[in-house]
Amino acid sequence: MDRADSSLGAQGTGNHMRTLIAQLTVLASSTLLLTACGGGATEDPSSTAEESQSSSTATATAIETLWVDDSWTIEDLAEDLCAEGGPHPTPYSPQEDMFICGPTIAASQACAIEEGTEVVCIVDAFGKRAIRFDSPTAAESTWGALTEDAVPVVVTLEDGVRCDTLMDEADHRMNPTTSWYRCEDGSELATDTDIENTFTRGETWTVQRSFPDQEEYVGTPLSAVTFAGR
Repeated sequence: MDRADSSLGAQGTGNHMRTLIAQLTVLASSTLLLTACGGGATEDPSSTAEESQSSSTATATAIETLWVDDSWTIEDLAEDLCAEGGPHPTPYSPQEDMFICGPTIAASQACAIEEGTEVVCIVDAFGKRAIRFDSPTAAESTWGALTEDAVPVVVTLEDGVRCDTLMDEADHRMNPTTSWYRCEDGSELATDTDIENTFTRGETWTVQRSFPDQEEYVGTPLSAVTFAGR
């Protein structure tokens, strides 16, 4: 091969290499562009599932107790109010040492023997009012366990509004429902049967809430339920 042919062969090889390098450069640039556009947008399925599960989990209702302390107003009474219609279980506490007596103190929600024969009873949980009296009758008595689910003396709705029990039968809304709980904002908790059916119980308790200016009831979760207890 003469010198001219060798020069042409070398030039052809050089041109082919330059073309191949240019093609590889374009391919690499395209790959980088695709990675930048789509590679970083991939979601972690497990992360999305965790976020969805977290957002759909309802807050559990807190179970609490309350009892008379030094911050309460206590009225001392002279008579043994348990002398007629001795102690029987209170519906407002799951604790077996809590009781109420006969119709003479029907307005009290829960009583307990504090020391010796001294009895203290919650009269108004909202207003922190109680009564205290000496009762040999209660001290010498026994009473059975509550046969149904206890009901709270105070409940707190999810918006922070509190409701307590209506002690006056005349206050109960009988048509078409009965309301056993009245709330701070004027709303009530409705049920078409007994007081214990006011609540749908579970990890999160719910109630049917009624307003004076609305015909329909609003299903409402409870943030806390409070029973009488020490």
